[in-house]
Amino acid sequence: MKLKIILAFLLAGAGLLESSCKMVPAQMSSKIGEAILETDRMISIRGPVEIDNETIFEKEVTIYPEAFISTIGDGKIIFKRTVNVLGSSQVFDEQVQLQFGEDCIGTLNVGWFGAKGYDWEDDTKSFQKALGLASGLKNSVNVYIPIGKYLISKQLVLENTLPLNKAINLIGEGMSSSTNNGSSIIWNGIPGASMILVRNNYLSLIQSLDFAAETHKEVKHNIELRPHIYLMEFRDCSFSGSAGEGSANINLNEAGSAQVSEISFRNCIFHGLTLNNQTWLTSSAVMGGKANTKNFYFDKCALMGYTEAAINIETSETVNINNCTFSHNGTDIICLLCNLLATANYSEGSRSFFKSTESNNLSFTSLINNFFDGNPEEDYVITKGAGSLIMINNNFGGNGGVDSTNLIRWDSRNISSVYSVGNFFRNDSTSSNPIILTGRGAANPAILQSMMDKIGKDGTTSRKIN
Repeated sequence: MKLKIILAFLLAGAGLLESSCKMVPAQMSSKIGEAILETDRMISIRGPVEIDNETIFEKEVTIYPEAFISTIGDGKIIFKRTVNVLGSSQVFDEQVQLQFGEDCIGTLNVGWFGAKGYDWEDDTKSFQKALGLASGLKNSVNVYIPIGKYLISKQLVLENTLPLNKAINLIGEGMSSSTNNGSSIIWNGIPGASMILVRNNYLSLIQSLDFAAETHKEVKHNIELRPHIYLMEFRDCSFSGSAGEGSANINLNEAGSAQVSEISFRNCIFHGLTLNNQTWLTSSAVMGGKANTKNFYFDKCALMGYTEAAINIETSETVNINNCTFSHNGTDIICLLCNLLATANYSEGSRSFFKSTESNNLSFTSLINNFFDGNPEEDYVITKGAGSLIMINNNFGGNGGVDSTNLIRWDSRNISSVYSVGNFFRNDSTSSNPIILTGRGAANPAILQSMMDKIGKDGTTSRKIN
């Protein structure tokens, strides 16, 4: 077949082509719009290329920003060696048929497939193309999203294909507190959908991204993790735009029991949706946990404006929540049947800090060095719980906040024990114990052990808890 190559624009400038350069052999393609150059060790693509048969590149390939590669008919491109794409400009048609050999490429940029991020046009197809190629690669890969506002109207699927030996990482250039001024993925489709479904992905990272929705296009979930997932970390991300009953920015396989485990959140911002800064419309920031859905870790996150609970876990062997900030939530943390460790967290304006279930099952709750300044309409720091409770050096309302009473309600079953050491409870009444025991063992004084706890509105009126 005839190969047509236009090289004139490349020959300008002394020394551009060395004597070792040659044109790509005709059998590699049936139709080339502009220039492909070949040296002894590399192929360079610098202009429009249209291919209508199977074309195999056996050498390392460098693709320049001025390239535009498309396939028609039976056209297909197979890369067998390293592929270098310069910049973030579109160099592939959205419908191009590509296949990358193992270890040929480690990053796929959504910009290469037409995502602009600045034109307010739908970028769904560009994202789908990048994620589809990532799914089929044999090696681990980063899907890269430059700074911009990317509108998505259909659910994106980030998943590995069998065998599950690689990670697919979703990486942006930066998050923003507004959730639409960084590398921002913005839902513009049918309200109530889940924007991104993640499944069959191990040892992976989602980093430096915003997840949001257009007004009146709110999603039920920004991201759903469905089986099978383990060892996934969200880092430096912000979330908003989720609304409605049962809504959550992150759904950790809620109501399912297949494996979603070892999930970490670090330096992430979660915003419940509000239209008037008074009424909140999102149930939870993160929800899920059942049977094999377990072991979750939060560090240096901010979670604000959730009607049910910011962190809402049903069952988990381990939940660690450290150095986080909570505000204006129905409850900051619900962990119904868990082994929970919460240390050095700050909360203001929420109706309660913690809630668990009343159960004979073993559960262990440890609260250490937390500060809670609650809501004046509510009395309880812990609305209810059961099992073992350890509280050390917590300040419940001790900065003179608007809440006047800070109580703990704990169901004292046969397996229950409450140890309270060095805590401060800012209560109007200093005549009663702020730790209220209910249930079968309420009359057993051995269940509650208090040491060096203080109760009272200030240092003058405070007294020890007996």
